[in-house]
Amino acid sequence: MTSADLPASHDVRCKEVVQMWLRWNDASQQMTERLFEHREDPQRLQEMLDDLDRLRLEAVSASRQLLGS
Repeated sequence: MTSADLPASHDVRCKEVVQMWLRWNDASQQMTERLFEHREDPQRLQEMLDDLDRLRLEAVSASRQLLGS
């Protein structure tokens, strides 16, 4: 099976999943910088970490779905 055999929607979904991982990576880098460079409110940092983890879990789930296709 070649990429030409896959439906266009699969191609779109692949791009969405890669974009999800790139957003997660950017957010992870920003969080790491904040943790070590700035004195942020601990509650705010925890909320940001929770959001970051939700994005990671969403990306993992979407990746698994794509690999199962």
